Amino acid sequence: MVLKKTTIKLISNRPASPLLSKLVSKAKLLLVSNPNNATVELLKKKSKITEYKAIDKLQLASGLPSKTFILFLSLLDFSDCNSDSRYILKQNSLKSLTDLGAFDARDQLAILESLLRNKTLPDAKSTNRITKEDILTHFKFPDLESCFQYLRILRS
Repeated sequence: MVLKKTTIKLISNRPASPLLSKLVSKAKLLLVSNPNNATVELLKKKSKITEYKAIDKLQLASGLPSKTFILFLSLLDFSDCNSDSRYILKQNSLKSLTDLGAFDARDQLAILESLLRNKTLPDAKSTNRITKEDILTHFKFPDLESCFQYLRILRS
């Protein structure tokens, strides 16, 4: 249920790799046609032999088991790649945060940018994943439920 509502939107002023976009589309179709048994092996059967190496590299880089990797691929959204300038992207990010109920969107975006930047530094290799604890700590939320104040307001 949560996976149906979750997307990982990648935003860039550069285009996404056509091969990666194709693999993501294939993973999504695979999950629709075979939701309980979508694996890397099935993805390879739906792909060209020349794409096998890319699939293997992506799965290895993700560190995820076969079925989880297919789920992860299906969550990726490249629709905002090859888009506007950094300034416009930043303005859109601020608007998105404000729409989600952030009262201090500029500060929250700065915190998020800093967290992402720190996670990509070479010395962060062993801690380069953003965790629930990172979000709670950096945004000063006491618990996960506090992250979704706006949703609580809508429900009441």
